[in-house]
Amino acid sequence: STYPAGALMFAAYHTVDYSEVVASSDLHRDELMKGIIESSRNHSIYFQNMRAGSPTAIAVKKNCPGCTVVSRENCPFVDVRKLRSERYDAFESEEHESRFKKRFRRAQNIGVCFRLDCTLTGERLDMFATQSARLQRIGLANKGLASNFEDPRLLHFYKQLLDSFSRMGTLRIYSAWLRSELLAFRVGMAIDGILYDWLTGYDRSVAKYSPGTLVLEYMIRESVNLAVDEIDM
Repeated sequence: STYPAGALMFAAYHTVDYSEVVASSDLHRDELMKGIIESSRNHSIYFQNMRAGSPTAIAVKKNCPGCTVVSRENCPFVDVRKLRSERYDAFESEEHESRFKKRFRRAQNIGVCFRLDCTLTGERLDMFATQSARLQRIGLANKGLASNFEDPRLLHFYKQLLDSFSRMGTLRIYSAWLRSELLAFRVGMAIDGILYDWLTGYDRSVAKYSPGTLVLEYMIRESVNLAVDEIDM
């Protein structure tokens, strides 16, 4: 196949219906659906947040009887157009704005740097993928849950995914770093004016600095200034 394995894995393996997200000029829908079906067949996979009438849901139900499809259409989203037209701070209470600025300054005072990356290659890609997978794995372990990243094969697919979407020009990574250590991150894909917020994590050892909350706020504020109309959480 000429289609990136990481992108096919992304659509088939995780719990959000991304068939429309990754089906672009580089990924034909028919081939993408074949990848989803083949990856799902004979496995019990729980698909969540999938529109019941979507091509993925219909194909999975028809071809993969062992899979469960759950439709939850009321997913949270941020209407960036409204924030842009009516000014972001109009939606923030003075108390919230003051608390955010205080937390932001406190993080910056210890050397925390906030970044938006649209392109990742080479050593930077490898470093981000390894550290973000670790944070996600530890975060789930603290909740008593197993992470898919326990399987080293998934880390390989994850790196392929980041590389594929980086080359396609859709990758958006919002992150907080302390020197070379990743403290918090949000991985998303920006397609046709929508930022699909996908994978998140933060370092629990620095929870008092609220890195996860600050990166979320940073993502929303940055989106107001970019070509994003909606953030699909």
